[in-house]
Amino acid sequence: MTGNATNRSGRSGRFNYGYWLHEKAPSSTNLSTPGTKLKFLESTAKEREDEWMRWIQEGIETAARQRGF
Repeated sequence: MTGNATNRSGRSGRFNYGYWLHEKAPSSTNLSTPGTKLKFLESTAKEREDEWMRWIQEGIETAARQRGF
């Protein structure tokens, strides 16, 4: 997953499409690219919450073992 799609505009500087889609775009935005969705980070997080929580827990457990806990 990537969320850093930027474009340089002469008068506006850089425009970050990923940020705009995620944080600013109105719900009525017409998304022309198949598979593109608003709030893409939240939807991915909800879909993968169990997996991500398991990774975090395993990381904490590994670090605790390495430190003798």
